[in-house]
Amino acid sequence: MYLDAYYIDRFPVTITEFVEFLNVLGEHRWSCGGWRCADVDEVEVYDPSRPNEISYKNKKYEAIL
Repeated sequence: MYLDAYYIDRFPVTITEFVEFLNVLGEHRWSCGGWRCADVDEVEVYDPSRPNEISYKNKKYEAIL
C-alpha cells in the first residue's frame, strides 16, 4: 500500500472536540494558516446523501453523529 505524505498530530481529537474548536475560532475557511480548517456543509437543511461530519447553520458548527 502506498500513502501520500500527510500530517498527523500528536494527540487524537474527536469530531466533537474539533467542532468546539471551530465554534471558538468562529471561521473555518481561511483561519488555519490560510487554509480551510474543515470540509463543512454550509446548508440550512442536512442532506444525508452528503456525508460530511460537520455542518454550519445559524452561525454555529455542529457535529453530525
